[in-house]
Amino acid sequence: MDKQHFDQLVKSVREMKRHMAGKGVRGVRITELPPPDVRTVREAAKISQSQFAKLIGVNLRTLQNWEQQRTQPTGPATHNYHGTFCLLRYHLRMRIALFVSR
Repeated sequence: MDKQHFDQLVKSVREMKRHMAGKGVRGVRITELPPPDVRTVREAAKISQSQFAKLIGVNLRTLQNWEQQRTQPTGPATHNYHGTFCLLRYHLRMRIALFVSR
């Protein structure tokens, strides 16, 4: 590795460290998502708690805690949940479109 590439690597690592410490880094955009309303989404999809827990890859008890607002989704579970939410929203829109077109 030549000096120029090594210097770029060191600079990148320092920027990453600043970002992980919560400090501003030029060019980085952070989007905060509101806490999901898990129960509303599950009920709109008309599926059981156990089905929804399997769908998003979490333990049933974890889902129940989210629905009762004892805890909130964090980390990878949040990403799984938001991805699943987008799919469910799409399917619900399709159902509504089919219903309206009748």
